[in-house]
Amino acid sequence: MMNRTEMTKIVGIGTALPRYRVTQSGLADRIAHLLGAGTQEARRARAVIRRAHVETRYSCIPDFGAGFAGVPFGAKNTTASERFRSTRELSPDLAAEAARKAIQSAGLAATDIDHLLAVSSTCLFSPGIDSAIIEAAGLRREVGRGVVGFMGCEGFFSALEMASRMSGSSFRNILIVCVELPTLQFRLDDTRGTRVANALFGDGAGALVLSADQRREGIGLGEGWARHEAALPESQWEIGTYGIEFGVSAESPDCMLVSSARRELDLRIPRGTPRTFALQASDARTISRLSTVLDADAASEECARTVLRETGNTISANMIFVLEKLRKAGSSPAAIVGLRPGLSAHIVPTRV
Repeated sequence: MMNRTEMTKIVGIGTALPRYRVTQSGLADRIAHLLGAGTQEARRARAVIRRAHVETRYSCIPDFGAGFAGVPFGAKNTTASERFRSTRELSPDLAAEAARKAIQSAGLAATDIDHLLAVSSTCLFSPGIDSAIIEAAGLRREVGRGVVGFMGCEGFFSALEMASRMSGSSFRNILIVCVELPTLQFRLDDTRGTRVANALFGDGAGALVLSADQRREGIGLGEGWARHEAALPESQWEIGTYGIEFGVSAESPDCMLVSSARRELDLRIPRGTPRTFALQASDARTISRLSTVLDADAASEECARTVLRETGNTISANMIFVLEKLRKAGSSPAAIVGLRPGLSAHIVPTRV
């Protein structure tokens, strides 16, 4: 549980998608063909893709397009070092685009940013993604910086917590940039984690500008943050010889995690009042669980489902796409709610 005496506000939001659009139906055909038409592996892959409720995703590489005839980047013998070397080349421009949009949305210049928090689970290299963003987005070279790495969807919430604690002290404007390139981790094996990753994950970047200036309009981060955790070995991610090995648990205490967090939320948002939430659009099952347990309104669920349908799961950047979608719809969330299946649930009350 975390309490704050000052209210930090989200005053700028920006997102960016790479140029290559991938249809779910086309990718399903490709994966089935590569696994062997009619095999059990192909049937399992198609079933997971069908249940994902994703229509389109985006990639920084053209390998998944309809005109590409070979095996997508991520043939099994593609090493982890090759994959991460490619993220070094491809991630800075995408991250910088989201950053510039967020800074412009906040009515600021790049030189107004005092601190940068870069978040990624898939762009791992050194010097890090923080240095690359500073250069590509035109931030001051002496800007404060930090990196939140390899935390999956949860990385967004960790960065948000860090920024809210820092805001209003020696930092006026803090920039959070989440950038993920999971399509560069594409694999062709028959593990549950690989099937889910191939069905859900898409490349993308999102950025927020936070300020403690109470005169600014924005989404205020209220008191009473709630975080509940569990740890299932099946949900852990590791870096193997051929890239990231995504762990996905078939059974997880997600409802218990969210229910525990909801009890605290109900103390701040009485039942019977409008309950519009920014729900993490990680997968269709998570959206349904969050919506049901939290008694969210229809707009909350539809917003999350639209993001999932249009962009897939962009991991740490995912929630920023949801916040942007709500803002464009003119909706103000009562809380930002996320779930990393099998590991943690987060609820951040907000005020306008």
